[in-house]
Amino acid sequence: MIFTSSHSESIKILEFLRSERASVYLVGDEDAELDFSSARRQFSERKIKIMLYTEKSHFDNRYQIDGVNYLIMYSLPERKEFYFEILKMLAKSENMACTALFSRLDKYRLLGIVGTELANFLLFSDETITEFIK
Repeated sequence: MIFTSSHSESIKILEFLRSERASVYLVGDEDAELDFSSARRQFSERKIKIMLYTEKSHFDNRYQIDGVNYLIMYSLPERKEFYFEILKMLAKSENMACTALFSRLDKYRLLGIVGTELANFLLFSDETITEFIK
């Protein structure tokens, strides 16, 4: 699953993935060939490989999507509680993993999610996270 905070980011990713012939579904896409319940079932059965999920879709519906093994946070959510709600979709996975992409421009979103000390470490330190945890 790829999470984005904006619909325009999702559209760009969707267009790219389709140009690469990837099996992808954008949650909330009114032009999609499948309805969401069919797409969600196919995603959990691994027939659809990539689910794109936007913050607006989560805000409007609070979907719980099964079958998420790997989550990419392409952009951090504006509402910090959404970060943890979306991470919970990994709970049923045996081999879960998550990658969150952020830059120094995301400082205030990151502060809300991990707190001041860890946010500053992640943004400004040359050390690895394992050195921070020690």
